[in-house]
Amino acid sequence: MGLTNCPECSREVSDRAASCPQCGSPITAESVTLTLTGIPRRILGAKPVHVYLNGSKVGSVGKAEELTLTLPSGGNVEFVTQAPIFPVGRLEKRVSFNVPGGTEANLSFDIGPLGGLNVVDRNADSGVMGVMGFVGFGMDL
Repeated sequence: MGLTNCPECSREVSDRAASCPQCGSPITAESVTLTLTGIPRRILGAKPVHVYLNGSKVGSVGKAEELTLTLPSGGNVEFVTQAPIFPVGRLEKRVSFNVPGGTEANLSFDIGPLGGLNVVDRNADSGVMGVMGFVGFGMDL
């Protein structure tokens, strides 16, 4: 058994602990890094995409902005936005993925022709996640 530092409070804890006994933060040696680019400017009325890890909000990326998030562990990552729907109103769009620890991904967002939220892996040949798949992700819709 080895010791590691808690990513949240820096206290030494067992590397086998599921969470820090001091602050409750998950303990894992494999962080997740997501580089996110918001919905392009050409989408009129596009709103920020909010990012959740295991149900807790960890960040947001605005229209045409870039954001890099380093998360302490893998888990369920969910992207949520308000997609413009013409001619009436807006509908909330959600896409979620189970992301293993150690993942690094360069993702961008777009609104599909039917108003759905598309998540695109800019480093893969496959294109749109969930349509052709993405190495390291399992779709959980």
